[in-house]
Amino acid sequence: MAGCGNNSEKARALLEKAEELVHQNQAGEAEKVLQTVVNEYGGSREAAEATHLLTVLEAARNSQPSEENLKHELLVAVGRFALDCGRYSAQQEGFRVLLENPGLAGWKGPYLDRQWTGRIGSFEYRLRGDKPEITSRH
Repeated sequence: MAGCGNNSEKARALLEKAEELVHQNQAGEAEKVLQTVVNEYGGSREAAEATHLLTVLEAARNSQPSEENLKHELLVAVGRFALDCGRYSAQQEGFRVLLENPGLAGWKGPYLDRQWTGRIGSFEYRLRGDKPEITSRH
């Protein structure tokens, strides 16, 4: 890193860069930067901190919910919507009604947390007769 004097300052600048990448939801890139700190500045306080952060990122990655758990969570939200509104979401409405009120009086949502906004596109909603079905798009 240009402009950094000693090794501790260089390692600290890399740690700050890794933290910024994590905040930008670029965990993979952050892991590469942290691994650089461990490899190039091993034995330093910064390398120990980088090792700790790598462990935290790995634990977070491993704790991601499975696809089946996500489908179950969506089905629960669809069921709560149906209990409140007296019907399942129409296929054309899809998951949108779980996040935004389509103008229904009984709607008590949102039925999903904001974190779902980016995930919903991975799933497809349809009605099979009078039962909801959720499948993965991939």
